[in-house]
Amino acid sequence: MQARNDSTIAQEQAWNSQQLAAPVTAPSFRLWTYRAPAIVLGCSQRALLPVAEARLPPGTELVQRPSGGGAVLAGPWLVSLSVVLPTAHPWVSQGLVDSYRELGLLHARVLADLGVPAQVLPAADVAQANASMGPAVDWACYGSLAPWELTDVRNRKLVGLAQRRQRNGILLVAGT
Repeated sequence: MQARNDSTIAQEQAWNSQQLAAPVTAPSFRLWTYRAPAIVLGCSQRALLPVAEARLPPGTELVQRPSGGGAVLAGPWLVSLSVVLPTAHPWVSQGLVDSYRELGLLHARVLADLGVPAQVLPAADVAQANASMGPAVDWACYGSLAPWELTDVRNRKLVGLAQRRQRNGILLVAGT
């Protein structure tokens, strides 16, 4: 296992991009923690960049990631995982949504081992779980739930998932 402690979001994003620059022939992963606060926007949130830049507190990094999902507030409180897989890997062979399944189940096992009660959210339960949360905050990763993400016993998101699919490989990311 290779872990990067006290990294920046830019370093994480550079590593992720570098892994997909050539054909992925074997799985690899990195764990990330961050030394300073940062805001990470999803690939579809380009229009928010100027607004976020204008209001960015000093010392806060702002990055737009190539994967989807909502904005994430990262910092020393967040642990992220980047998993890079070949396109034919079994984890990602069942389609876009089911590609998150094994990563969600893995996180559930790790959190259970640490004594953190968490439940994986199957695709069939997403609509009901989101309805129980009240109005969705679509621009924020932790403002709504998606298939195979993890929640606590009160249905609050503990782990958010995103992915980037390219010809050379597939990147799965998780923030906890």
